[in-house]
Amino acid sequence: MNATRQKQDRLLWSRIDEMKSQKLKPSQIAYHLDIPVSTVKRLSRLTYEELLERQTRGRVQSCKLDKYEPLVVSLLTAYPSLSASQLLEMLQVHYPDMPSVCLRSVSSYMRRIRTKYHIPTKASLIRSGARHS
Repeated sequence: MNATRQKQDRLLWSRIDEMKSQKLKPSQIAYHLDIPVSTVKRLSRLTYEELLERQTRGRVQSCKLDKYEPLVVSLLTAYPSLSASQLLEMLQVHYPDMPSVCLRSVSSYMRRIRTKYHIPTKASLIRSGARHS
């Protein structure tokens, strides 16, 4: 969560808390602040300390492909020119019970893994002059 959003949430939380103390309903608060009722409910469930803790903790999002990370890393290292569809096919061969994922998710996951482990693509290897077969 970026700093601007954190500041907005803290400001909203305090305004929501103030309006709650005036006995306004969530829908009335949402109307006055011009925000969704779901935002009012989400923020009003938290204490200020919980809000701060959530903001400092950050959000860790898991992915269906995370448990296959070691294989993905080894495949991308061994075959830098691997496409998302080829990787998906290899994963499905190794793990027939693998949950279904779309190709775009695989592509995004590959990009994240390449960044995390500094695994170059074949194109970047060719540009740098270090050819890989």
